[in-house]
Amino acid sequence: LRVTVEECKGKVPIIVGVGTINPRSTIAMAEQAARLGADASLVVTPYYVKPTQAGLVEYFTHIAAEVRLLTLTLTRPPPSHP
Repeated sequence: LRVTVEECKGKVPIIVGVGTINPRSTIAMAEQAARLGADASLVVTPYYVKPTQAGLVEYFTHIAAEVRLLTLTLTRPPPSHP
């Protein structure tokens, strides 16, 4: 990430994928990305679990409140197979 920021900062937005199943880890990764100069964080829907819609809102809201970067959310539909 450090090299990417050095080479690309100011030329293109630097968006760093920081999503994990653990909100604390996601927040820590986003904070590190911010310290290194990223412009935004990309947080994915928690994988391996099936949160409710309310749970997703809570998850993303909690992370966005703790992170000083712009937080983009990436939601993935569940697999189509049983």
